[in-house]
Amino acid sequence: MTPKVSIIVPVYNVEPYIKRCLESLLLQNYDNYEIIVVNDGSSDNSLQVCKQIQDPKIKVYTKENEGLSKTRNFGLTVCDKSSEFVFFVDSDDTVSSQYISSLVRFSSIDTLSICDINNCTEEYTDDQIRITYKVIHYNDIWNNKPFIELFQKGLINSVCNKCFSLPLIRKYGLTFQSTLPEDTYFNIAYLEKVKKVMYIKMPLYNYIHRGSSMSSFPKKIIFDNYIDIQKKLKINIDPALHTLIDSFVYPQYISNILKYIKVGEYSIPKLYLSNNDINQSIKAYKPIGFGDHITHFLLKHKLLHILKLL
Repeated sequence: MTPKVSIIVPVYNVEPYIKRCLESLLLQNYDNYEIIVVNDGSSDNSLQVCKQIQDPKIKVYTKENEGLSKTRNFGLTVCDKSSEFVFFVDSDDTVSSQYISSLVRFSSIDTLSICDINNCTEEYTDDQIRITYKVIHYNDIWNNKPFIELFQKGLINSVCNKCFSLPLIRKYGLTFQSTLPEDTYFNIAYLEKVKKVMYIKMPLYNYIHRGSSMSSFPKKIIFDNYIDIQKKLKINIDPALHTLIDSFVYPQYISNILKYIKVGEYSIPKLYLSNNDINQSIKAYKPIGFGDHITHFLLKHKLLHILKLL
C-alpha cells in the first residue's frame, strides 16, 4: 500500500486562484492522500470557493487571521495520524499530476526529496505529460559541493517543492517561525535532521508570479534575517564552501536593495552595504550577463543613484 500523504494549503484572500490550485491537487496520479485547506480568516469568498469543491480528499478548516506560519503549523496539527509525508502548497500555485508520486517515491524519514520549480505567469496552464526525469542523490550534504550549489539555484528557498517526513517533523517538534523568510528557516532546520537529499530534475511545482504580492515591498528584516541565515549555514558546512553560501544570499540582498531604490529610499540600503556579511556576499557573487555585471559593479561601489537609472 502506498504511504498516506497530507497536503497543507493555507488560504488567505485568494478567491481568483484557489479553485485552480485545488483542482490541480485533485488530478494526482496518486491515491492515498488528503488535502488540508486552512482558511486564515479570509475577507473575500475564498472559503466559499473551497467549500464548493466537493471531494472526500478535501478537508476545510477555518480560523482567525494569524499569518502564513501559524496557518501551516495549524495544518500540521490536524494531519491524519497515519500520514507518513507532508507537502505544503501555496493557494495561488498549481502542481503537476506527478507531484506527489514522484517526490514520495524518493522520500524517507532520513531523506528529503526536492523537485524543480516552474516559474510562470498567471496565464500558465500545465498540460504537459512528464514521464522520465533525472534524479541526483546527495549524501553528506553539508560537505557536498554539488548539493550546496542547489542553494544558489534557489531550490532551498521554498517548502513547496519538497516532500517532508511527518514523523520526523513530529519527533523534533519542527514548526514554522513567524519571521521572514519562514520557508528558508524551516528548510534549514529540517536539513539538519536528515542524512540524504534526492533532487528530481523536473519542474513538478508551478510557482505563479503575481504583481500584487506582499514580497514586492522592501523590508529591513530581510537584510537582518538573511545575514542570520548566512551565518547559520556557515556553521554547518565546510569552510571551503562558504563562498557558495555568500553567493546564495546575494540575490536576496540585491532584490531588497532594488525595492528600496524603487521607492526612493537610499539611507537603509547604504547602511546595510557597510555590513561585512553583505560585502562578503557581493564579493563572492559571480555576475552573469552584461546587465548583471553592471548591477553588481554599481552595488559593489555603492552607486545606488545610478542603479536607479537602470
